[in-house]
Amino acid sequence: MTFFSVSSHSAVIKWYLNAEFNDGSSISGSYQYNADLNTFSNIDVMSSNGSAYTQVNPDSSGNESFLGFIGDIFAVNEPSFTARLVENVTNSGGAIDIMPGYIFSGGSGCSFEGFCYRDGGRDCGMISVYRDITRGYVTSQVNEPSLLAILLLAGIGLALSRKQPATTQIV
Repeated sequence: MTFFSVSSHSAVIKWYLNAEFNDGSSISGSYQYNADLNTFSNIDVMSSNGSAYTQVNPDSSGNESFLGFIGDIFAVNEPSFTARLVENVTNSGGAIDIMPGYIFSGGSGCSFEGFCYRDGGRDCGMISVYRDITRGYVTSQVNEPSLLAILLLAGIGLALSRKQPATTQIV
C-alpha cells in the first residue's frame, strides 16, 4: 500500500497600504499577510511625519480586516497605527478600502494614528489618537509596466539601432 504525502502551503500575499489623514499627512508602505494562518510579516510602513511601523501591535495584533502596527514593542510611548478594512483580505489579493475615521471622534471606523502609552510592560495602557484616516486602501496590485509594453519598446529600440546595409554605387 502506497501513501502519498500532500504538502500544503499557505499563500503569503504582499499588500500595499496608502492612506491620508485628516491633517493632510499620509501613510504608506507594505506588509505580507497569510489569510490561512492569520499571520503578518515583513511590515514596512511609514507615515509622512516619520513614524516607522515594522511590527504587529501585540495589543491589537490584527486579522483579515484589522491592521495594528507599531515600531518598537518595548518603547514606553510608541506611535501606533490602526486601520479597519471594509472587508476581509484573502489570499486571492485585490483592493480593499479602509474605513475612515475613529468612532470615538465621530468617524465610522477605527482607523487612526496615535500613541500607545505603556505602563512599563508590553500592554498598551491607553491609546491617544492624534489623527484619523480620511481615506485609504490596501491593494495587492502594483502598477507595473506590462510585458507587452516592454517588448514593444525593446523591438522599437532594436529596429532603430539596426544598421542599414552599405550600398555601393557603380560608376
